Amino acid sequence: MPVIWPSLVTPCVCGFVRTPFGRPGRVLRDVHPALLAALCLDTVLERTGLPPSDVAGVLIGNSISGGLGQHPAQQVVTKSMSLRDLGSKGGVPAISFNTVCTSGLEALCDASRRLACGEGELFAVGGMESMSLALNTQHDGLTCAITKESMGQLAERYYRKRGYTREQLDEVVINSCEAALRYQDRDSIIPLYLSSDGEITTKDYGQPLLSKDEQLERYSRPRLSTLRPCFTEDGILTAASSSTPADGAAMLLVASEAYLQRLGYAGSYARIVAYAYTVLSPDQYLRAPAVIVQEFRAAGLVPKRVTVTEAFAGVVLDVAESLELDWHTCVNPFGDALACGHPLSVSSCRIVGDLLACLEVGELGFAVACNGGGGGYGVALERIH
Repeated sequence: MPVIWPSLVTPCVCGFVRTPFGRPGRVLRDVHPALLAALCLDTVLERTGLPPSDVAGVLIGNSISGGLGQHPAQQVVTKSMSLRDLGSKGGVPAISFNTVCTSGLEALCDASRRLACGEGELFAVGGMESMSLALNTQHDGLTCAITKESMGQLAERYYRKRGYTREQLDEVVINSCEAALRYQDRDSIIPLYLSSDGEITTKDYGQPLLSKDEQLERYSRPRLSTLRPCFTEDGILTAASSSTPADGAAMLLVASEAYLQRLGYAGSYARIVAYAYTVLSPDQYLRAPAVIVQEFRAAGLVPKRVTVTEAFAGVVLDVAESLELDWHTCVNPFGDALACGHPLSVSSCRIVGDLLACLEVGELGFAVACNGGGGGYGVALERIH
């Protein structure tokens, strides 16, 4: 059953930004993900106007840390213009989380528990990934360590048992990509620039580096039907209906509602009403989001919108069926990983930011994701302001 937050301390999501996502080996291939996360952190603090000195911790999801150096999360603090001086005095601790694709959600829920325990009133929560710099992406990120099969092989078998057709999955791809194309100019996606001294910055000077998700460049509706199956000769999953690894970062802020009210915070925010997690057998990992939303529903929570990480296209159909929602309009209204790419731990942070943006005041929504090994995580948000 989901954990419903008591009224004593109410955790809230109060800001979100992300980088554009790069395809592996392309524009962001040599960029350390801690730098991308630090740029997101500085930007979200600047936009919300919340004092950097109030940040009690930086909690970062990072699935593939091999090759990134010691303590990747603390590197975010030292690269952050807002926090590095505080960090040099030991003032801002940082923690890394690795539950693969749910790492960002795990970090968010951990921040909420820390708020409830009185460890602070404001936490920075994010995800960062470089699939380009990772030493062994396939082994550490895309293969089930328990069954020794690729996540795609497990997905192919699961969706065949579910009775989905290739045409149904391709329809999800079209919906996701065309929604993402409509919303690529959102303020939450921060353009990256290359300064004259070769530094990557979010400031609008120098040479534009990346302003839109690179994966979207590959979208072609007429080509979908010509793609060959990825995992078996007669399979239903293709490169389009399977998310593509990506480089990128995202960051949001989590604060107690009392803190936001005391500061007179005027920006948008949403209460974290509940969270839930589940663990199924490894070959059933894609069913986890549907199980979680059913648990929320059983607790009396009824969503207006749902965001779910599109590891594979069928997850959208599973979740929509579980909630009896029209997936065309109520699930992933901004598109998702099939369109923009899937930088593993970043995606479950991004879906929370997307949910905050698509909810109207007073509406409730769910953000859910699955992870390799059979797990899944979800949060229920209520937009307050």
